[in-house]
Amino acid sequence: MIPCGGARVYLLLRPLDVDSVKRKVIEKHGHYIPHLAHMYLDVVISSPETQRRISYARTLSEEDGSFLFKNLPPDRWYYVTAQALTEQVMVSWQIGVYLREAERVQVVLTNTNAALPVYMPANLQLQNKVP
Repeated sequence: MIPCGGARVYLLLRPLDVDSVKRKVIEKHGHYIPHLAHMYLDVVISSPETQRRISYARTLSEEDGSFLFKNLPPDRWYYVTAQALTEQVMVSWQIGVYLREAERVQVVLTNTNAALPVYMPANLQLQNKVP
């Protein structure tokens, strides 16, 4: 597991439609391009409309990949939506979490629960290939 320091993490009140992002890439380019899907999702997450209508809070992850949202109203669903868009890897997550009264929730974001396939540039894939 590689910690993603500096990843943008949003706490949303409703989930984003990741499937529509995938469809938009296919419609525009004729086939699915993971790199562009991550970029389109980034545009949707950071759009003023998303921020105004469904964003509750946002933060950046620490160097070790950790992040924290404090003093959240309980008894509701939150959607942790995060993106690590670096030169080495592009990862987008969206995880639903129901928060109960006096509860602390820990969310671990890995490649197995990513909302889009993890994208790594081809030249880095070759460098990381195990013989």
